[in-house]
Amino acid sequence: MPSEGELSTNVSLDTVVAVGLLYIMSRISSSYMLDAIGIKEELNDSINSAVNKGLIVKFDSKYEISKLGYEIINTISPDITKLAFERIHEIYLKALNRGLIAPETYIKAICEIADLLSSKDLSNEAVLHISRALDSVKKYDINCDLVYNCVNKKVMLLVSANRFSEARNALRSALTNYSVCYDRINADAIMARIKLGILNELLGNEYAALFDYEDALSMAFRLNDVKTLSYSMYTYYRLRALMCNECNDYENLLRPAEGWDLEKLLKHSELLDKEIVVRISRLLAILLIGVGHYGDAYKLIINDDSEDAELLREMIDVLRGNRNCVGTKWKGSVISGLADMINSINKVNCPLVNCKFKNMELFLNNICSVIEENKNKMLSCIIPKIILLNDELHKLLFIK
Repeated sequence: MPSEGELSTNVSLDTVVAVGLLYIMSRISSSYMLDAIGIKEELNDSINSAVNKGLIVKFDSKYEISKLGYEIINTISPDITKLAFERIHEIYLKALNRGLIAPETYIKAICEIADLLSSKDLSNEAVLHISRALDSVKKYDINCDLVYNCVNKKVMLLVSANRFSEARNALRSALTNYSVCYDRINADAIMARIKLGILNELLGNEYAALFDYEDALSMAFRLNDVKTLSYSMYTYYRLRALMCNECNDYENLLRPAEGWDLEKLLKHSELLDKEIVVRISRLLAILLIGVGHYGDAYKLIINDDSEDAELLREMIDVLRGNRNCVGTKWKGSVISGLADMINSINKVNCPLVNCKFKNMELFLNNICSVIEENKNKMLSCIIPKIILLNDELHKLLFIK
């Protein structure tokens, strides 16, 4: 590990701290007054060294980072980056505690540090900086937009590292520690609950996820913003469909709630993100298949070129008697397996048996009815649910 001595770039750690501090200032403000955060005297030698090396340019009482200074920030090693920006975090925290800077300035600075660290594959360190910053400003009345941004940044860093449990816990803690922000009826607070629900669902906590989605949907109805409603209704209705026994809740999910249903959402598709429109269309089609409205379902996904939708269309044709089987050449392993399952199910037929006695004929007819009923149930309800599970729900964690 490097010490206070010279780096490979012939620039000391103290000098990197001075340059890094100005770099962060350049990201959050147009004024780079070092004495504004009470460290001009503390870093005086390092600042002068940076000026002499052409890393910092002085204009009257102000300092600005030079092009060469930016190059140093971009090329220093990860180990030096960690050490330098730990020091810079301490400088900002000290200034916050002394009342020299506002908590908003501190949060903005630490989020910039986190961005720089994550760009250098130092995501763990970035998460630690954000966690410390959020703990440090809990006692302040801070701008909620900055809280939303900082928390979301932390959660996304954890999600990107597949640390879903930690991401869930971070978001859950934020909803408690910053309830003054997250209890507001706005898009950020609603999306936070949706993301919490997604994380719970991915971790296998379906009932907790359903509660989160329901909470988000209740807030979305009050906000009455179609874009927020689209994500709230999709995640809630999707999980309700997956959790219900067979398809017995589908009729309820097709009925309007608070004046909205999935079909009405699609009438506002020009206001929605393209991805959520595709997801809602597919979900609505699956619900309609489950209640036997095959024609309406087919129309909803006729322009969807995904394999999921293509298999649904072919399965609808099987259910309507327009074909005997679905295709067998699919790229995705899940869809390929489901296609084989559909074709196997559809091959199960009642045997033709000559019966001497009426009671035997009735018995065989009952068996045939059960076979046909279960075939229809598998094709119209169970297999579409598996397709719904194949929708890469985790991608919705990255929506803004």
